[in-house]
Amino acid sequence: MPVIAIANQKGGVAKTMVTLNMGAEMARRGMRVLLVDADPQGSLTHTFGVDDPDRNLSTVLGVVDRGSGHLASIVREVGDGLALAPSDIMLSRTELALVVRPAREYQLRRAIDPLRADYDFILIDCPPSLGLLAVNCLLAADGVLVPTLLDVVSFRALGALLQTLADIRADYEHAPRLLGVLATMADMRSVHAREVLAALRSRPDLHVFETIIPRSIKFSEAAFARQALGDYDARHPGAQAFRDLTEEVIERAKQTTP
Repeated sequence: MPVIAIANQKGGVAKTMVTLNMGAEMARRGMRVLLVDADPQGSLTHTFGVDDPDRNLSTVLGVVDRGSGHLASIVREVGDGLALAPSDIMLSRTELALVVRPAREYQLRRAIDPLRADYDFILIDCPPSLGLLAVNCLLAADGVLVPTLLDVVSFRALGALLQTLADIRADYEHAPRLLGVLATMADMRSVHAREVLAALRSRPDLHVFETIIPRSIKFSEAAFARQALGDYDARHPGAQAFRDLTEEVIERAKQTTP
C-alpha cells in the first residue's frame, strides 16, 4: 500500500504537523498507519515522548557502519492503529556515512519494504534538506506530499524540490509521484496569502490540494499534549481540515497506486 513522503527542503512548513495529524486521522478510520520519523531533529518522535538511543532509525540505517537492526524492531505502538519508527540526532551522522555505502540511495527503501504489507499507509516525515537522507526518503516513497506556507519565499523554494523529483524520475527506476502541494498554516485574510495560493493553483503540475490547513495555536497545544488535533479538539476547524485532507490523499493514493 502507499508509502507517502511528506517533504520540503524548507523548514518550518509544518511537515511534522501534517504527518502526525493525517496519520492519526487515517488511524481513526480503522487503517493501520506507520509514521517514520526520518528527520534528525526528531520533532515527531519527541511529540510522542519517545527517547531511546538504542532503538531508532539511526540504529537501522547505521551511523558509521551499516545498521544491524530491522525497522520492525524499533516500531512503537503510539495509538490505536498508529505506530512510530522513531528518530534520533545520530541520524545526522548517518547521512554522512551513507555517502560511502553501496546502494546508498536505497537504504531506507530496503528497511521499509518488508513492512509494506503490515500497514495501509506509511508516512515519512522527511528532513528539511535535499541531501542524501532526503533522497532516501523520496526513493522509499510511492508519492510525495509537499507542505508549503503561502508566502513568496516558500513559493520560490518549491522549485528546488520539484527539480529534485524530476532528477530522480530521470535517474532512478523507483521514482515517487507528486501527490500534491498543500497550503499549511494559512491565514486567508491576507491578500498576499490569497495571491500566492492563486499562483500555486495556476500551475496544474503542482496538483494543489483543495484543503487548506489554517494557522492555529491549537496545533501546538495538541502537540504539547502529545495528541493530534482531532483527538485534542475534534470540533476545531483545523481538525476538520485534516479530515478533508485525508479524504483527498486517500483518493489520490488510489489513483496513483499501480
